Amino acid sequence: MNTTIPKSEHAAYLANVLSIAHADEVFSHHEAVAFQSIAERINANQADIDKAWQLHRKGKHDLRFMHSPRVRMANMQDMITLALSDGGVSTEESAPIEKLAGTLKYSQADMDIMVRRAELAVKKMADQIAATVPQEPEPAPPPVAAESPEPSELPAPANTMPAQTEPPAQETDHPAPEPVWNKNPDAASVASCTACRDACNTPKEYCFGLGQPKRNIWGCRLLNMNWEPEEDWLSHGHFREDGIFKWNRPAIIRQVQERLPAVRNCPYVDTAYIACVSDVLPRLSSVLGHWRYRPAQLVTASTHHAHLNDGTTSKGTPVSGLDPVGTREAIKIIRRALRRANRTDVNVRLLR
Repeated sequence: MNTTIPKSEHAAYLANVLSIAHADEVFSHHEAVAFQSIAERINANQADIDKAWQLHRKGKHDLRFMHSPRVRMANMQDMITLALSDGGVSTEESAPIEKLAGTLKYSQADMDIMVRRAELAVKKMADQIAATVPQEPEPAPPPVAAESPEPSELPAPANTMPAQTEPPAQETDHPAPEPVWNKNPDAASVASCTACRDACNTPKEYCFGLGQPKRNIWGCRLLNMNWEPEEDWLSHGHFREDGIFKWNRPAIIRQVQERLPAVRNCPYVDTAYIACVSDVLPRLSSVLGHWRYRPAQLVTASTHHAHLNDGTTSKGTPVSGLDPVGTREAIKIIRRALRRANRTDVNVRLLR
């Protein structure tokens, strides 16, 4: 956003950004580079930066309003940029941003635009960050069984299914709706799907939904658990007091367990990979990322920004969870699960 920031507001503008940088008590190298880039872009000098640090260190600085609406929006976007610069938005970083967004009455559309612009800004900083931050190699993943304290209880890779075990303990979430699912589809459905897969030029990617509008992270079309708004399995969870959505992972895993027996005769179902997916599912999500609020009922107006856990937006519109925006988060999950399953045969780029 090319907005001229008045000289008199440089220190307060940057102090707002610093408040987000230190919200989680960690000022990373990525954040330091992003902060310097923001300061240079608004033409702040060293005196402005020093004053911003003084405001922050003395504890006298709360997030404050800039003079004009355009400067307020530019400041909000730079706060989001700073939060995204180290690869993700922490709960501590998102809480003050969401609170300020609610106070300024920004709509979900406003926030989506600012997040997209912030992501572009972070991408432009990538070379600058890479030049100053040493890149550590990603450690090899440990065995799947030791990855998550939450029991996935998914079947071992085999065509025969073991007896269903007792479902894992329910988290303190709202009861998950009973999925509408035909647990006994005829064999023709599986045969038809496998025949289409065999005839496809990219059979491995076909199982993830390539060739149709819907994608799935599980590597099986017939599970009907797609990465789409209003899918029932993406409603399992609840809002915390800070507005962050906590996913009910055991409920999602149980739904996978319920649906796997229906496709047990498919020779291409990779239950080892599916177990890895269950380990890398998100635990927490915020609408500052690639998510939007899921209305609890049909509404004509767009859903507005929420920061309470009472199931309503700041405009009083009821919400029941989050819906994905695009497939970026799905691609991240697929890529991580493939690494853990030691699968190198899927071209993830084709799924974007």
